[in-house]
Amino acid sequence: VSGEHVELSLKKSVLSAEARVVWSDLKEGAIVRGKVKSVQSYGVFVQLSNSDITGLCHISQVSQDYVKDLAKEYHQGDKVKAKVIKINQQTKKVSLSLNPKDLGDGDDEDEDESDDEDEEA
Repeated sequence: VSGEHVELSLKKSVLSAEARVVWSDLKEGAIVRGKVKSVQSYGVFVQLSNSDITGLCHISQVSQDYVKDLAKEYHQGDKVKAKVIKINQQTKKVSLSLNPKDLGDGDDEDEDESDDEDEEA
């Protein structure tokens, strides 16, 4: 057909691209990954990986211990793992926990695997 082009790519980045995370994908109790978008006195905003969704981890959900200054613990751009603790579909708000007790035993096999893939590239 004249005037139409088809473009194919075998680039690893295109082949391994993850699907975008949308609101309907989120479930309470799910463990998600993201990057710290901003740190406020009351909590940490986390932009979920492969998504336009940002959630808030209230200061009370950061640790079992009292945290006085979140800016000493978290910085913009930090990669984090969080647990979805509440979703409000009407207001489009997600509450997260960064508390290690909510994230399991601390082993992070998925992250180790992604690091290995980066080293191979």
